[in-house]
Amino acid sequence: MTPTSDQTPAQSLAAAVDHHTAGRMAEAEAIYRRILAGEPDNADALQLLGLLAHQCGNSADAVQLIQRAIGLDDAQAAWHNNLGEAYRALGKLQEAVLCYQRALSLAADFADAYVNLGFTLMDLGRIGDAEAAVRQVLEIRPRMVPALGLMGLVHRARGRVDEAVASFRQALELAPTDTSVLINLGSLLQDLGQVAEAIACYRTALETNPTSAAACNNMGLALTQLGLTEEATRWFSHAISLAPTFVEALNNLGNMMLRTDPMVAAEFYRRAVAVKPDHVNAWFNLGEALTRMSWLGEAETCYKRALGLDPRLALAHAGLANIRHYERRVEDALAITERALAMDPGCLQARWNRARALLLLGRYEDGWRDYECRLDLDRPRPEEFLRTQWDGRPLPGGTLLLRAEQGLGDTLQFVRFVATVAERSGARVVLEVQPPLGRCLGGLPGAAQVLVRGEPLPAFDAQCALGSLPGLLGVTLDTVPASVPYVVPDPGLVDHWRDRLPDAGGAGSPRRRIGLAWAGNPGHAQDLSRSMALSQLAPLLEVPGLHIVSLQKGPGAEQAHADGLAGRLTPLGEAFTDLADTAAVMASLDLVITVDTAVAHLAGALGRPVWVLLSHVPDWRWGLEGDRSPWYPSARLFRQPTAGDWTTVVEEVVAALKSGQ
Repeated sequence: MTPTSDQTPAQSLAAAVDHHTAGRMAEAEAIYRRILAGEPDNADALQLLGLLAHQCGNSADAVQLIQRAIGLDDAQAAWHNNLGEAYRALGKLQEAVLCYQRALSLAADFADAYVNLGFTLMDLGRIGDAEAAVRQVLEIRPRMVPALGLMGLVHRARGRVDEAVASFRQALELAPTDTSVLINLGSLLQDLGQVAEAIACYRTALETNPTSAAACNNMGLALTQLGLTEEATRWFSHAISLAPTFVEALNNLGNMMLRTDPMVAAEFYRRAVAVKPDHVNAWFNLGEALTRMSWLGEAETCYKRALGLDPRLALAHAGLANIRHYERRVEDALAITERALAMDPGCLQARWNRARALLLLGRYEDGWRDYECRLDLDRPRPEEFLRTQWDGRPLPGGTLLLRAEQGLGDTLQFVRFVATVAERSGARVVLEVQPPLGRCLGGLPGAAQVLVRGEPLPAFDAQCALGSLPGLLGVTLDTVPASVPYVVPDPGLVDHWRDRLPDAGGAGSPRRRIGLAWAGNPGHAQDLSRSMALSQLAPLLEVPGLHIVSLQKGPGAEQAHADGLAGRLTPLGEAFTDLADTAAVMASLDLVITVDTAVAHLAGALGRPVWVLLSHVPDWRWGLEGDRSPWYPSARLFRQPTAGDWTTVVEEVVAALKSGQ
């Protein structure tokens, strides 16, 4: 219905309401404004234009318009309810509560106002008051779906899980496709570990409401819980495409990107705090991303912003401790960590920080205790592991399963204990390792069987994570077993790869064969500080009398073909199937030069000469000082004098090569 010049204001208002109800917002707005141009105090038009503004996302204008309408007519309960909704959208919850209460004083049976009041009280943490409100509305309308959904939230907040599930399911019996109830039931089922049922709820919600950003976000969370990170990332991205300012989805997508690309993760966190400056988790997570990028000053600011919002957030204190750690102020880091643990003794990140600091300082006896928390950092250990965990006691005649649970380098470092464990336990030891290490560790002393992760496991009496062995065996800095080699390359593979190595030259001008690796796993928390670009090693490629062989496989290997570097080293690493090939090549090399990656550990385990290039604050196993390692007698350590200074490290390596040291 299009208004004409001879219509009365009431007729024009009716035409506008028709447009408004049909979702033709632009047409409705034009008529409301035309009415108000002639009658600035038309309370109905003011209120309806305010409601339209709120529905279009402009709640600030809505507040002003509806307040003007109420100033002209204070007795309309629906108007007070609508004003409350606008305030709530702006985050002004106390003001919203007053509006709903005023609406109910005018209409004691106003069910929608009761529900809106209840949801707002929930947001304020006033669970008891919210429960009182929802019980009142259910007396008026016992089958009201939003009220039943709100009661489910109240039950959940009170810890009455069965009652919460029952309320949500009762609501769905009345409205099987109600998006809000489906999302809330799915979230509760997720918390209960019923992830498949939760996903079914989200799918149903999305079938009827495919533009629900909240359902997409929760689907991402459920898939994350199942370890399906790629799928989860797609759902978080879709949620943001539907609602670009959806703070939780921005934060969650940042979490997905944090391990692989902290710079991208930081941008999502920045967007989240720009929308919601009081979002504690996003500030903390931004600090984590910046720490991984070694932007420590900005990271500290973020942690302090988080602490300004929540002074007892132990994770943020742990983040500050981490910064002190990477500033090489390790004792200060320990002091801050102790404060974090005093606030929250169960803070796993703080315990992990303390473990790393103690081990870096060589205080192994204390460090191993906290080192165990690594097993719970991503998700709690399954009940089966806790029930069958080996405690170090003899297990004569039994089967003991040792499982690699960290990176490839950690596995290579800790398999040295397998023979000792087999002897002390009296058990048949089965070792489960990552696929790249299966062939490499096939003949490991003490291991009756070596399996690759994913292969069927035999029956076992007890199991233990490899990283737990030094603590169980009471290893100290002075008692690290350093007998090498404890890994031996396959002779057939050694012969195969020897034929592919560059000729060492004649007797009069022998050339040393040097293996080179410059980058580690990009998913490692500190990869940006421990890895380098091949171009930074260019001076090493100029040293005369060397044949340089690239051992780099995977990320970073393509740099061997970059302009100015191609042809200056033999890129063998790209042809490796796994680390058994790497070990076979190392057997024919004179020296391995590498940053802190699995390559360093493999060379050390083989007893091959290896020079390890370390960041200013290295991983705990290399210690803070010295050029030798108790873990690998054949290793020589080259350390950054200041953070990020690879230039000095490379200069020292070049000088050592030229002098034949």
